This record gives sequence, C-alpha cells and structure tokens, in this order.
Amino acid sequence: SGVCLFELNQFTYSVTSAAWAPDGRTFVVGSQDVNNPLTLWTLDGSQVHLWKEPSLRIHDCAISPDGQRLVAILNDDRIVIWDFPNRTKITEYQMGVKMTCISFDKAGKEVLINMSGGKICAIDVESGNRVGLFEGQKQEDYVIRGGFGGAEEGFVVSGSE
Repeated sequence: SGVCLFELNQFTYSVTSAAWAPDGRTFVVGSQDVNNPLTLWTLDGSQVHLWKEPSLRIHDCAISPDGQRLVAILNDDRIVIWDFPNRTKITEYQMGVKMTCISFDKAGKEVLINMSGGKICAIDVESGNRVGLFEGQKQEDYVIRGGFGGAEEGFVVSGSE
C-alpha cells in the first residue's frame, strides 16, 4: 500500500544497513550508533534483540538465506559472525582493509566482501578462508555491491566507479 508502518528514530548516528531475516517478519538494522549498533526488529516495530559490545560500529550486514548466520562488517576492518537463531557471537576476522559491503551466496556458505582498492574477496563463512579474489573494478568513494550469480553461482558481478 505504500503506507509507513513505523519509524525507528532512536539512533543518534547514521543507520548504515538493514537486512531481512528469511522469515519475512523480522529484520536487522546496522548503525554507527555505539548504543544501538545492531538490532533485530519485528514488523510491528518491537525490538527483539540488541547486539552490543565495545567499539561495535556497523558498516554493512547480511543474514544467510537459511537464517543461521548474521555477518557484519565493522568500520575497523573486522568481520563478525553470529549464530543468528541463538544471537551468539561465533567468531570474527581481521581483514586489514576498509570494506564497503557484504553479501551471501544462496547456500549461505560464502560471502562476497567489496573492499576499497578495487578488490572483492570471497570467504568461507565458517573457516574465514579466502576462496576467491576478484580485481578489475574501481571502488574508492562509493558503496558498490557485488553478487554471486549465473549457473551454480559460478560468476561474480560488480559495478564500478
């Protein structure tokens, strides 16, 4: 209908990302706000969970298609992975580079991470091992999201500045 159901206005700093959970009834909001960095909401505007720890400032987030993992990239070059149903932190990886966005493959096993410097890295979510590195696009100032696609997701597509 296009009618606004509610507004989330308790953030004191930029909201940077949002991701739907596979149930279609809840969603996660990522923010630079250290008091509300990563929150889970329902469609009626109720907050279900708050992930909060020191220096947690979210740049982008994604939920695996099966709803098992929540992955976020932070401003300080870390990727953090949570068990989404249990809301517990599993691990984090230091990437050593500024990341702009993250997206899952359909199986929820790998993520693409767009990075400054014109690189996209594919990593295995469980091990943190790099399974692919893609170069050629220009990415410095803008968020440009890459994605898996094609037959058996054998291709990676990305925009470029």
